Amino acid sequence: MKKHSWIAAVLSLLAVGLGQVFNTQYKKAAFFFALGLISLLIKGHFLFQSFLAVLLFVLVNCIVLIFTMRDAWIHAKTTSTNTRLPWYILLLIACGMLGFYAATKTYATRYDTLQVTSSTSLPTLFTGDLIYIDKWAYKKSFPQRGDLIAFAPPSNTQVYYVMRVIGLPNEKIESRGAEVLINNIPLSRVAKKTSDILGLSEQFQTSYPQSQFTVDQESSESRVYFISYDLDITHWNLDSLLIPNKSYFVMGDNRSYSNDSRVWGVLPETNILGTAVQIYMSYQKEFPFIRWERIGKKLTPETSI
Repeated sequence: MKKHSWIAAVLSLLAVGLGQVFNTQYKKAAFFFALGLISLLIKGHFLFQSFLAVLLFVLVNCIVLIFTMRDAWIHAKTTSTNTRLPWYILLLIACGMLGFYAATKTYATRYDTLQVTSSTSLPTLFTGDLIYIDKWAYKKSFPQRGDLIAFAPPSNTQVYYVMRVIGLPNEKIESRGAEVLINNIPLSRVAKKTSDILGLSEQFQTSYPQSQFTVDQESSESRVYFISYDLDITHWNLDSLLIPNKSYFVMGDNRSYSNDSRVWGVLPETNILGTAVQIYMSYQKEFPFIRWERIGKKLTPETSI
């Protein structure tokens, strides 16, 4: 019946796969439903860097939507009315599917992903790490010292960096070699071994084969994290700087090789994308190509007791 074809098409428009449920094509409905969820996750998790990528994504989704509506329309004509689910069962399934879509969309909207492409944040982040960014982290709060954040630097708002918040608004910051002072008080540092962090020695050797690195555990207000610096490099000195309101001073954990606030100045609050929360995948060029031990590693600063 033509009426059933219209119903199936509209249901497919409402939720991908729902039209197939109406036609009792349950396997096909599950496939289209999963496809819709994957589409939502891709949209939420990947920062499209070009108009062409956005256009391609929209085009593919339109093709899938048209195909599912057409498929539902055609099969509605041949599906027996007696085999269809009662309207109230269909309504429950529709509510469940829409609820699942809404939850997935909320999750996808909250989190983005970034790939680490440099050694700026060694020893915390390795080249090839893929990380989750929580874009809602600062909706009801403000960045704290020690937070690892993703942001667009004022010098180039088309790219995203991941660095650590060191100076907060209205604080005075100063750098003397490897030492950082906040309001004339140095941040606490304790020397560590590169062997304390699995795979770190290999990272230093690959990126800086001629350099000699040391690793420290830096802490402030009971929050601790690791930093590294090259013993053969004269560290940048920073004269006393008062950080303006609604601005932050960020530094890469790899203090000797980081293009950060010491170079281009303070970071406006509006340039912050979110906070780095977890590594979900980590690639390397050598066999076995995946750093399994880094998957799932949390990136929030530890709290000392």
